[in-house]
Amino acid sequence: MKSLDRRLAARRSQGVALIMVLLVVALAVALATSIASRQSEAIRSTSGHFNRQQAYYYARGGEEWARQLLVRDHEVRPNWDGPTDAWMSPELNYEIADGSIVLLIEDQERYLNVNQWAGGLQITGAADASLFSAQMGLDPLWFDELIDFTDLDQEPQALGAEDYYYLGLEQPYRTSSQRLVHPSELRLLKSMTSEAYARLKTSLVALPAGALPMNVNTMPASSIRLLAPELTMEAAESVVLTRFQQEGFESVQAFLALPEFAGLEIAKIPLGVQSSFFKVRIRVAFLDQVFFLSSLLYREPATGQVTLLHRALNEPFVMPEVPRDEDDV
Repeated sequence: MKSLDRRLAARRSQGVALIMVLLVVALAVALATSIASRQSEAIRSTSGHFNRQQAYYYARGGEEWARQLLVRDHEVRPNWDGPTDAWMSPELNYEIADGSIVLLIEDQERYLNVNQWAGGLQITGAADASLFSAQMGLDPLWFDELIDFTDLDQEPQALGAEDYYYLGLEQPYRTSSQRLVHPSELRLLKSMTSEAYARLKTSLVALPAGALPMNVNTMPASSIRLLAPELTMEAAESVVLTRFQQEGFESVQAFLALPEFAGLEIAKIPLGVQSSFFKVRIRVAFLDQVFFLSSLLYREPATGQVTLLHRALNEPFVMPEVPRDEDDV
């Protein structure tokens, strides 16, 4: 009996030991699986970060590509910018290993520069601003608010507002006391509504300069309509199509000689055929990453030297449609 009991006890001990071994093995497998999973996640995260950094540097390469296009364009034809220039091509695409780079270079002088009215208006400036507001169907009081928002003093215009108003809001803020950096800052003005801003943002740009001539070779239909209150959108689009067919205008006089402007009173807005400010939009697709970069460049009119003013990340864009002749459809 004692021998049988000893054998049974030995078997029970072996069973307990086996169970403990199995538990240790199970714990080891679970721990190894957890470590492998975390390591795999870390590798994916590191790989994604590396790929995004690589996409960023590809985007910087696209920015340099745009700079070279603008410099070369100035060397070929220094006093003219228009639809035949290489930088205006809608097909600025470049294939890279495991991806692609797409460029869109936009002339910023196709719009009115809102900063020509920032900080303080002269009498002629106020008249132009009122005319612009009337053409846009907006209440002109926002101009007084723009002056107060961007000037250095705290003396309000007749219809304006200084810090005392904005600091009393539920979410208070101060006036900028400087030129606007982006047109979206107009939304901070006292009377600005979403509807009014939606109209303004199609015709205004914020550039670090005063009044700039609008380039008649790049102006969209919405900007062309600002030249004459009686000009219809159909007539403005006809001007755009004519410009495309003629590959641009050699001079402002040739632009204003179009039949669409016959008999119309043209607003006293400075016009030209050369541009200095350009926004470069870059889209990089690289492996599992899609990266957007926007850069504002300034090209010195006399020398053609290009300077970077600022960059912005993650501003998606779509390529604009190119005007086409009806015969080509």
